[in-house]
Amino acid sequence: MCKIIISFGQPLTKEIMEDHRETVEQGCGIGYPLAGLREFGIAQSMTHEGLYEQLGSIPSAPFQLFHSRFRSAGAVDGSNVQPFVRGNYLLAHNGTADRKELAMAAVGRGVSFSHTDSDSRILAALIGTMPVADAVELLRLIDDNFVFADAENQKVYIIGKFAFEENKTGISIARNKWATPEIFLVTDFEGNVVEYVEYKEAPVTYYPARYGGYNQGDFYDADQPTIINGKNCYYDYDLRKYVPEDEYFGLAEGETLDVAAKKNKRKKRHTESHIGY
Repeated sequence: MCKIIISFGQPLTKEIMEDHRETVEQGCGIGYPLAGLREFGIAQSMTHEGLYEQLGSIPSAPFQLFHSRFRSAGAVDGSNVQPFVRGNYLLAHNGTADRKELAMAAVGRGVSFSHTDSDSRILAALIGTMPVADAVELLRLIDDNFVFADAENQKVYIIGKFAFEENKTGISIARNKWATPEIFLVTDFEGNVVEYVEYKEAPVTYYPARYGGYNQGDFYDADQPTIINGKNCYYDYDLRKYVPEDEYFGLAEGETLDVAAKKNKRKKRHTESHIGY
């Protein structure tokens, strides 16, 4: 899957981006507010190394938005590299939207596009014609992960499944993670939280083998526990909801497990019946 990182108050470094690097490189970029905060700049390359060479020329900014592409639709070329800047908007997308539906909507709004455009590129062009409230509602309707920034109102919208780190005043870093609860998070350009909504249910479309070449039942970073009401919880694909760790792993009172033991137990819980979720 594509990788997204937004970092508030600190520039993105090679180490941060390497920790969330796409397994197949098909273009990457960093978007950021320019001086005056009323428009966005962008640095892009087809490779991480090419992007790293540009880090020193990126001006200081309140936040930086990184995207590493894993192609699902559209040509592998510079035109489809994200993030996209459209007018006052900056957009990074992880997921796959229906290109035919987006194309029909684009035609209706007089937005031009090409058959080589990715779904994300068509979507960016489409929302570029919309008021910010309509753009946000459209992104919330699509069951994918987005970071969307509006320079006019100086707001950042983090939509979908993200894990984030907090500092004393707000959000520090957010990364897309498919096995976390879905969120709708609005911040200012400094990362101060304006609105936050968390949806406890994980999407039934999640299946580890579809992303990053993992085998069915693999235990990886995105399968780390989600804290709900102060308890470590895991998503149960049979019940289609989060359950406490002791219930998920069948632990006796006071019993604990190391990572290896959790991995073995987790593999047993993933069966062929989960394909297609």
